[in-house]
Amino acid sequence: MSVFSVVEQVFRDRPAFFSEVQAADGVLHKIRNAAIVWAAAFLLSGLVMGVPGGVYQMLASAIKLPLLFGIVTLVGLPLLHLFALYSGARLAIYQTAALLSGMLLIVSLLTLAFSPALLALWISVGHYGLYKLACGAVVALSGILGILFLKQGIDAVAPGGQRIRNALFWLWAALYALVGGQLAWLMRPFIGSPNEPFQFFRGAGGSLYLEIARTLWSLILSLF
Repeated sequence: MSVFSVVEQVFRDRPAFFSEVQAADGVLHKIRNAAIVWAAAFLLSGLVMGVPGGVYQMLASAIKLPLLFGIVTLVGLPLLHLFALYSGARLAIYQTAALLSGMLLIVSLLTLAFSPALLALWISVGHYGLYKLACGAVVALSGILGILFLKQGIDAVAPGGQRIRNALFWLWAALYALVGGQLAWLMRPFIGSPNEPFQFFRGAGGSLYLEIARTLWSLILSLF
């Protein structure tokens, strides 16, 4: 299986992807090939996200964005696997990892597809607060679509036990989002202010959600 064949499956032939994962057909190759693609896609997306902060921030974000998603997904893997087993799925942990790899492909490539629009937004408008919100919205939308793909995969490989599986899955998804958001806050900045010196890590303190509210309020004030 070539590196990009797993992308073709995930985007154009999901039933075949889910069927092969369920049958444990070439699962480790899928995980490896998917990792190459999603890491590269997040790297390129990180370069674009870091544009307002300059070259050093672009390079830092290119390193941190794939690390962020890789770490959060690795942390979430054991719990998702146990939830799947509890709801009746007969999966090995590497099969669950393959489904998560497909999710990361969705998230990374959609984020990358939005990158030209984000770059055009920064070049044409140059508003730091608006750019931060746009980047956050892109990652959030891509993440939601990736989670929906993962839900399809879990349902496809584990028929039955729908009510319990749904409850456990959405609990996992909420925890995944919370952990991911907090880790992203600890690893900030990913964009970098053009008016501040470069920092690879800004350190702990504050709140992601308070920062989102502050940015929204600042944007509203700038419009009136």
